[in-house]
Amino acid sequence: MAGTTVGEIRARLVLDMADWSRRSQQARSDMDQMGRSSANLSKQMGLIQKASLAVGGAVVAGIGVSVKKAADFEEAMSRVKAISGATGQDFEDLKNIAAKMGAETKYTAVEAAEGLQYLAMAGFSVKAQVGSLPAVLNLAAASGEGLGRSADIVSNIMTGFGIKAEDSGHAVDVLVKAMTTANTDLPQLGKQNCPAAWEQAA
Repeated sequence: MAGTTVGEIRARLVLDMADWSRRSQQARSDMDQMGRSSANLSKQMGLIQKASLAVGGAVVAGIGVSVKKAADFEEAMSRVKAISGATGQDFEDLKNIAAKMGAETKYTAVEAAEGLQYLAMAGFSVKAQVGSLPAVLNLAAASGEGLGRSADIVSNIMTGFGIKAEDSGHAVDVLVKAMTTANTDLPQLGKQNCPAAWEQAA
């Protein structure tokens, strides 16, 4: 420090103070930017959390609906089992046809099971129920009647006319023709005056 003048010392202090001031401002700027980044990150995390909750809620709701549908189907098939007396592979065949019709047609598996109930009540064998259900679905779609009601009517008519279950497709064709040509509907065909309409269509 020997030989250093007061002016030089003052100049160094001024420079040091200016540098310190510049560094302080940079530090404040960095802190402000970090604060804004943190706030933005917090906001983004909040949005992600809300989206996750929404998706999670939808998934949970979807699972809840699926579980209820499965429970409804099992309940409907339990009624089919009780009415038909089917067990083992026979019962599995009934479940499979109901599930298949539920997947391939506009009707649900529960509605298909309802159709099986009426066929079983009409005394159809398991094989006859499995073979007749697709035709009953076609009749329900053509008539606009419910699946269970359609199964009830067509099975009653088939029983009344001595029509075999394997001929259910033909029976449905005749009923559809009767509806379109005799100015009538399926419930009317199911009443006592159905023989005339049936014979006219057949």
